[in-house]
Amino acid sequence: MGKVIGITGNIASGKSKMLDLLSARSYRILSSDEFIRDLYKSKEIQTEVLKIIPELEIFDRKKIAEVIYQQNDRRQALEAFIHPKLIDQIKIFSKSLGIEEIGFVEVPLLFEKDLGYLFDHIILICCDIVTRIKRAEGRGISETDFHKINDVQMPESVKMAMADFIINSDVTMDDFKNQIEDVIERIKCVK
Repeated sequence: MGKVIGITGNIASGKSKMLDLLSARSYRILSSDEFIRDLYKSKEIQTEVLKIIPELEIFDRKKIAEVIYQQNDRRQALEAFIHPKLIDQIKIFSKSLGIEEIGFVEVPLLFEKDLGYLFDHIILICCDIVTRIKRAEGRGISETDFHKINDVQMPESVKMAMADFIINSDVTMDDFKNQIEDVIERIKCVK
């Protein structure tokens, strides 16, 4: 089995951009967000989610987000339902890696959900909050919604102490790429 690297960071920190860059370089990647999006396409999963959030009459991802960021009990129940499925997928991904292969898994709530045990190393993507708000707004997330999401995540300062590697995405694209290359080289050197 190869090395499995967790990528985490708060909302709009640059996790997806890093995955895109890694994928373009032919590294194996797993996006938690994409996995959950695909999971939500299943009618069976949609039915279970509607049981967890009974105030919804139809399955609507945007409305789900509105409810879970206003009601902690609903968010925790949904996470308790979804996260075991994500953990299983990460384990399958890990087992599929060749001996010398490095695979990267993006998990926004990696530290919040104590998932560090699934990874050989953890990379934290950091970025100034003002930049993250601008990025989120560019993706159609209001500043109010940004703060609701950000508030359920640990502060970056806490995550920095827990991560093996830290990459600052509040830089030029070339600098971002160089930091990623440097971290990959350092990971390759660790036995």
